[in-house]
Amino acid sequence: MIKLENAIKQKIQSNVPPPNAPSTIARKGHSNTLIDTGEMLESVTHMQAEEGGALTGEVGIFDEQNAKKALWNEYGTDRIPARPFMRPAIDENMDRIAQEMAEEIFDQIAKEFREA
Repeated sequence: MIKLENAIKQKIQSNVPPPNAPSTIARKGHSNTLIDTGEMLESVTHMQAEEGGALTGEVGIFDEQNAKKALWNEYGTDRIPARPFMRPAIDENMDRIAQEMAEEIFDQIAKEFREA
């Protein structure tokens, strides 16, 4: 989950096109399309829970205000062009991350059998 969290953060920092309008760049003082105050970037995190013997995890933005900003940027509005960052980060990294998670699970199972 941490790797997916980091992939999303990297995508936010990558200056997702289309570029900001000149007036927006002047107001912000920089041209990074998805960073204004940095709050949305800082709010990307992961959560884990165990319930009924099942371990679950989520990666995303769980702060309501920053989640709204993320949705506006991900899908666009009538005044903000879409600058997807969550879906591309997931699409570009999920196969590799799923493989790494599966390997870790198998390693832990093998470890348990060796110790038994």
